Amino acid sequence: TACLLGHGKKVSTLLSLNAAVNMQDSMGNTALIEAVHSKRKEVVTMILAQKPLIDLCNNLGETALIICLKAKNPSEDIIKLLLNADADPEITDNDKKSAWLIAKQKQPKFAKIIEKHLNDKNQFELPFFTNDYQDTHNQKVQATDNAETVNKNDLFKTNDSSYKIEPTMDNQQAVNNMQEARSKEGQHDTIRKPSVAVFKQTRKTSDNNNQSEWFEAAKSGNLGKLNRLILQGIDIDCRDDKGCTALIRACGHSRRAVVSFLLQQNADIEARSNNGSTALSSSIIGNCRRVAGLLLDKKANPNGLGPANYSYATIAAASWNDAMLSILGRNGADVAICNKKQQNLIHIAAMAAEFYNNITNAKNTFQFLLDQNLDINAQDDEGNTALMILCGIQKQKYTVDDRNIATLVHFLIKIGAAPALVNNNGDSAIDMANYHKLQQTKGVIMNALAWNDT
Repeated sequence: TACLLGHGKKVSTLLSLNAAVNMQDSMGNTALIEAVHSKRKEVVTMILAQKPLIDLCNNLGETALIICLKAKNPSEDIIKLLLNADADPEITDNDKKSAWLIAKQKQPKFAKIIEKHLNDKNQFELPFFTNDYQDTHNQKVQATDNAETVNKNDLFKTNDSSYKIEPTMDNQQAVNNMQEARSKEGQHDTIRKPSVAVFKQTRKTSDNNNQSEWFEAAKSGNLGKLNRLILQGIDIDCRDDKGCTALIRACGHSRRAVVSFLLQQNADIEARSNNGSTALSSSIIGNCRRVAGLLLDKKANPNGLGPANYSYATIAAASWNDAMLSILGRNGADVAICNKKQQNLIHIAAMAAEFYNNITNAKNTFQFLLDQNLDINAQDDEGNTALMILCGIQKQKYTVDDRNIATLVHFLIKIGAAPALVNNNGDSAIDMANYHKLQQTKGVIMNALAWNDT
């Protein structure tokens, strides 16, 4: 009750008496959930300081973050507090809606905050698909990359003999202390310099500190600090704990000036992180169009591979990003590629309907791909069309908004999708709409079939 009413002093007193922060009431609400209801930032902060189970759900399946975003006027400060405390925005409630989905539908501003959080946390992973989306062309590119890429472990090895050891302030202080101690003891022999091990340890600490500053400067756009660290001799292509270079990080954060500066310093434009992210893939996933354009102007490979070996065009199609597809296409990217399952980019865009809800972006993407002469009725190796995939033919459980799917199905049929086609098992789009209980979608397809019969 104290949390719900936002009584900070009472909450503080109860916490000092070791009140159980994870205790749930008859509705399943915890102290954190009630604090979020109160919209009192200081109370939420006090509860979070106790390290509660941040994603504990109430009887409706709602987490604290979901409740925060369902509010009439969500608090941006509280949303950021919850995300910084590692709240999961992808957990769904009993209505199959996640905090991220709610934000995308009702709070675009907060959707961007969540998306940035997920990008930072997951290093621009692509969670869209479970299937393998490499095509034959991509396998060839990957084989070439593997032949030319140094072992990842070698990236972090240091050849000590290549370093010229220079005294630092800490090393010099150590020498002074030794001299002073020996003078007091009456020892006047020649003072030996600290061992190489001391210098190595000092250098390692200094390098770690410099690298931390380096990556923070790249993400924040601090050109002055970047230039200073370069003058101090930092490796411009050094890696962070996820194998990213400063260029990759800057691209993902839309720091065009930093990207331009790093490229002028000969940063590796095709460097890949541990999960396969590159500068160009990061700019595509982050929807940083001007950065992507700059990279392509500087001869980044438009047909290269990003995370999980997805082609850049696949990443853009999977993100419903027609503008990025256009940029890639103008710079030589192959938008007519097919993966091992013989699925083209229209198939890929249809799969993204499970994860996105911006119908306008979806329509623009489908229209762009159709304008590139891709076959909207192309069937993959299982006989599935994009329309069938949109209706959930590859899913046992398909958690989508029926209204959105119905709208997209209507659009695809309008631009040429054939609703009567069946796959290798004899299943059609309407069979899948019926199986997943997508009543509005089923109605759209039935109307189209009836119209075709007349």
